[in-house]
Amino acid sequence: MSPAAVRVSTVAPPDFFQVAELAQRIWPVCFGSMITPEQCEYMLAQRYTPSAMAEAIRAGMTYELIHSRDGIAGFGAHGPAASPTDWKLWQVYVLPDQQGQGLGRRYIEHVANAARRHGRSRLVLTVNKKNDRARALYERSGFEVSDSASFDIGNGFVMDDYVMVKALTDAVVASSPNAS
Repeated sequence: MSPAAVRVSTVAPPDFFQVAELAQRIWPVCFGSMITPEQCEYMLAQRYTPSAMAEAIRAGMTYELIHSRDGIAGFGAHGPAASPTDWKLWQVYVLPDQQGQGLGRRYIEHVANAARRHGRSRLVLTVNKKNDRARALYERSGFEVSDSASFDIGNGFVMDDYVMVKALTDAVVASSPNAS
């Protein structure tokens, strides 16, 4: 895929419905073998309401739509982490029929550039321990597992994740997708 074929746009409140709709389409496919349908629905309801997304943005998270030449292909989110050296990749989700085209990898490059512009030296993320496909993408993108963590997310549900870290260089990579 040529560099011009990928574009990233920042999500504003009128776009929240698009992110929620994408999550409803992607999550059951992505997590269907990892978590129960009940946990999936619970997490979607907790994360993708207009009020939840607005609160996340107020807390510093940036939601973005990922565009391919075929239209909106997915979404992601990133922002400052608790440590002043870290920037967090909160989410990157690509529609199943758009996967395998390098969109996730290019979005990770975009987020790494955002981290560099904010003076951060590490990119961090968490990934479900059973999500081998995502973990492989992150490893190909330079991340390494640094820890494991379990999070009680309420309603009797737990997220069992790996913490992954990628050290960043000082230079902004020129091949990052265009942001608008």
